[in-house]
Amino acid sequence: MRPRVIRQALRAESDPGGGAEAFSWAQVGRDLGIRPGGPVNMAYLAVDRHADSELADKPAFRFLAENRSPHDLSYRELARLTDRFGNALKSLGVQPGDSIFVLCGRRCELYVAVLGALKIGAIVSPLFPAFGPEPIRNRMAQAAGKVLVTTASAYLRKVEPIRGELPSLRHVVLVDDAGGGVVPETHGWEHLLHAAS
Repeated sequence: MRPRVIRQALRAESDPGGGAEAFSWAQVGRDLGIRPGGPVNMAYLAVDRHADSELADKPAFRFLAENRSPHDLSYRELARLTDRFGNALKSLGVQPGDSIFVLCGRRCELYVAVLGALKIGAIVSPLFPAFGPEPIRNRMAQAAGKVLVTTASAYLRKVEPIRGELPSLRHVVLVDDAGGGVVPETHGWEHLLHAAS
């Protein structure tokens, strides 16, 4: 679909009167599997439609970590993990329109959390890892964030000292599992996903 849309857009740009008729947002919607007047879910467009196609076993992401070999995550695996995380959020009481925050570097769990939250209609707000406690508190308080997905070290240094100032923050999910019972009032990522269907 993309090459055809790009060709049409370029044609429309070079010939505003002639090429514009060739481009159709309705056709783009049909190509993406969007029902006219229906809702558009970015996670579906980015993951699930590929997981249900010939791309299912192709890499959706390749993660490169220090001192480790590359790890590929297929569209099928990403769809399964994001479904599980979305269900985990629902089990924590997250509903469409609720805010969740993510505070971690670029790692697999970050993308799974963002896409899983989008699948259930939650609002995702990323927090820059270099933020200190004050900018984190300001943003989370303003958006009434219910859930924070972060690492144990970021939580202990930046969020735990201000948690009492965040009455809407009900759950903290630690992606490196140093929490889940070890750090009070947190959930471990693996445990939470394992418990979700």
